Amino acid sequence: MLDATREAALTKEDLADIINVGIEELVRLRFELPAFSTIHRTAQYAKTQVNKQIYGQVTAELGSRGRELINALLKVHPGKIRSEWDSLKNEPGKPTVKNIGKLVNQLEWLKKWYLDLTPWAICPM
Repeated sequence: MLDATREAALTKEDLADIINVGIEELVRLRFELPAFSTIHRTAQYAKTQVNKQIYGQVTAELGSRGRELINALLKVHPGKIRSEWDSLKNEPGKPTVKNIGKLVNQLEWLKKWYLDLTPWAICPM
């Protein structure tokens, strides 16, 4: 069941979905179902292990320069209420001339945060 829940945690975020995969695997193997708390803990453990693995891969790929940039992005500068992370999350809004101008400005701002990452190096497990 642990292997099945680990594999499910690679593609599923919701703990209930991971639990369901674990239960399906036990049923497929014709095992008697343990207490729900056991299944829940196993799924939670698998999700934690997979997340740690993914975070480790991302951190390694970012390198020190990438980590510095992300820390700067999350820092709230003196005199401001929000970090630049909030600016990163701005939605473009309706396609009006004013909003498209704002979007262009945001894209220009985003260019300074560019990291030369190889995203495919992060995904395979």
